[in-house]
Amino acid sequence: MGDRRWDPFAVLWLDHDPGLSDRVVRRARRARLRWVWRWYRDPHERAVAARRVEVAFWALRTAGQRRRVLVDMAVQPGAWDWFYIRPEVRALVDAWLPPLVEPYAPGGGPPLGLVEVCDLRVLAREEAALRLERAAGWVEPWPRAWVQRVWWRAGHGRPGF
Repeated sequence: MGDRRWDPFAVLWLDHDPGLSDRVVRRARRARLRWVWRWYRDPHERAVAARRVEVAFWALRTAGQRRRVLVDMAVQPGAWDWFYIRPEVRALVDAWLPPLVEPYAPGGGPPLGLVEVCDLRVLAREEAALRLERAAGWVEPWPRAWVQRVWWRAGHGRPGF
């Protein structure tokens, strides 16, 4: 993602709060879209900005997704430098990452060492970075059945169409 990380909360001008309601997110989307339509005069720039707002909204549309995005952003290296992490987000991050001391391997195998546990944490961070990257690029799961694919191609599976 480079130097600038994708932050859907910043796109919608929302606080990094895991307890946001659906109503607040929908209201922020509408307000942000009104702002885009008012201040962007170039049609291409307006379309790009509106698309960013829609992608940010769909990444944050449920409470579970909002918590997941916050945790994914918080576990990234350097996250403490670029966005304010609340105590409740820190608790979510601590609960989500593998603990630093784990007595036994996840299959009941031999005890894990510090290096193995740190490797598990690095893998968890890479998975979180991949989820953020996919959400920023709006990579959608492809429907399996041909009927769903036809419905999807008709524009029904995508918001804003």
